Amino acid sequence: MVPGSSKKNEIEKSIIKRFRREIWHPFVQALKVYKMISPGDRIAVCISGGKDSFLLAKCMQEIQAHGEMDFDLEFLVMDPGYRKENRELIRENAGLMGVPIRMENSDIFASVTRIEHSPCYLCARMRRGFLYARAKELGCNKIALGHHLNDVAETVLLSVLYTGQFNTMMPKLKSENFPGMELIRPLYFVREEDIIAWRDENALRFLNCACRFTEQAEAEQGTGAGEGLSKRAEVKKLIAELKKTNPSVEKNIMKSAENVNLSACLGYVKDGRRYGFEENYERNGSAQHGIRKAASAGKRGKSVRQPAKITAGKKKSVRGNHADGKEESYVYLLRCGDGSFYCGYTNNLGKRFQAHCAGRGAKYTRTHRPLELVYHETFQTKSEALKREYAVKQLTHAQKEKLIRNRDGGKTGKKKPKPSGNAGIH
Repeated sequence: MVPGSSKKNEIEKSIIKRFRREIWHPFVQALKVYKMISPGDRIAVCISGGKDSFLLAKCMQEIQAHGEMDFDLEFLVMDPGYRKENRELIRENAGLMGVPIRMENSDIFASVTRIEHSPCYLCARMRRGFLYARAKELGCNKIALGHHLNDVAETVLLSVLYTGQFNTMMPKLKSENFPGMELIRPLYFVREEDIIAWRDENALRFLNCACRFTEQAEAEQGTGAGEGLSKRAEVKKLIAELKKTNPSVEKNIMKSAENVNLSACLGYVKDGRRYGFEENYERNGSAQHGIRKAASAGKRGKSVRQPAKITAGKKKSVRGNHADGKEESYVYLLRCGDGSFYCGYTNNLGKRFQAHCAGRGAKYTRTHRPLELVYHETFQTKSEALKREYAVKQLTHAQKEKLIRNRDGGKTGKKKPKPSGNAGIH
């Protein structure tokens, strides 16, 4: 085997094996939760030359090779005016990693370096437009970008601190200027620190930022002249400080974007219309702490969405369907023979547990039997279950033990439910 091929195999294996929990699972989770890929898609994976976009390229190759969905990939590198050495580094990494890139030239850097105000914003818009146009010419219906969880959290804070708005970076977007085109961000749940660890583990060297404007700013910062020029760098530094006392700060910032309580907002914008506090207050009255009780909401004829029930520890059949025919989804925890845990998702808990016990489940459970089903939760929709599965997988071993202990509501002496189909299901 040639050396280059050996290195390529090592890189691919590290994603699936060594960084399975940190990179591969979050990557697959984002694809499932936000339904980013559909059969027949032709996706342009946009590569800037940095660690994030090259990791995305390898993850997309792996899911195409080993996934259950049939779709095509193009690997598109847009050269906005890189220096010669930067172009060569991109080509070298593409060859080393087995990514068949298509490099397209433009003069965007030359255009934006003459702009005094918001050159980065203008550059990003121009590059995005170029990529959409070229991808569409190649017959693609989607472009994939390498933004990760840290980018999402930083975008939220940038919006709040510097624009007075609450906006976030969406997992997927439909293009307004290119009908039929869509943008997806498959690394949405992957942390930057894990991408850096993957890069270092494989001794890879990528472009940091090949932007002429950034290079100039960094040179000025070295002398103190350009200090504070990058707002994103300031926010990144702020989050790093907050993480010293709150390791979950990035996840919490990101989570806040899907837990917005409109009843506790002074105002919000929807479909181009602004809704203010006074308007809502006069129409609906006050809501204590921004939360309206279900009973009072029901009197006004409004439906209130109830949170998904946690059914672990309760007497309930583990069949995969409601009585009315609607499919339920389950998130479950298995205790393996060595004391470790395996978390999974299914729509038929009894059948899935039987498969694990028979050695037809995940590879991890096949090599860590015997198994015991110690916890499960029931959800009304698949997307809710997938989000919960991702959250449970992030828990430490001690936190999972606590979750199991609390499944009976903290009460002792409570009767355990009867097994359904197999001893050990409860």
